[in-house]
Amino acid sequence: MTDRGNAESERPGALILGAQELGRDVVEDARDWCNEREGWILRSVLLAYLVYGGARPFFDRNYHNAFGGITFGLHELGHIVFLWAGQWVSVAGGSFLQWMAPILAVWHLLGWQRDYFGACVCTCWLGFSLQDSAPYIADARAQALPLISFSNDPLHDWHYLLNSMNLLNWDLFIAHCATAVGIALWLAGCAVGGWLCWQIRLQRVQESGKG
Repeated sequence: MTDRGNAESERPGALILGAQELGRDVVEDARDWCNEREGWILRSVLLAYLVYGGARPFFDRNYHNAFGGITFGLHELGHIVFLWAGQWVSVAGGSFLQWMAPILAVWHLLGWQRDYFGACVCTCWLGFSLQDSAPYIADARAQALPLISFSNDPLHDWHYLLNSMNLLNWDLFIAHCATAVGIALWLAGCAVGGWLCWQIRLQRVQESGKG
């Protein structure tokens, strides 16, 4: 085997090892963060609400958690913010901003604030936002949902967007994907958030035992 062949065969292994090392570094940094924190009870209460807010829609489709109003406001704001770029971008800007806001919040909390639990909360928010978009996307062909908008003549965003890209027949598939990714993000945010609360509590118990 040539040197080039050896390099190509070793590349996947190096990537896996690099990912494993990065994962260990992140876990250790998260543990260090937990060691410096208190207030695991308040964080656990918030986490319990996130679990409830994500699980309730499985049993009550009309339920909207506390993030729903924020998401709707960002969606409408997105249309206004991107008005300068033309109709297509303005229409897409609603969903774009409602998704980008929690993504940017996660980036800020991890990259600037080093707040792991806050990033978990915003990950759940992103999951909720994607799930909120799913019924709207699925309604692209039927256009049966009543539209709520600040304008007098609301446009069905996803009918317009998917139709312009010849993807209107894919509305249900795209909606299912949005739901699946949203649920996965919600579960991930809750799981990591629960682990962080446990680590903070464990550290406080160990400190009280030493005292």
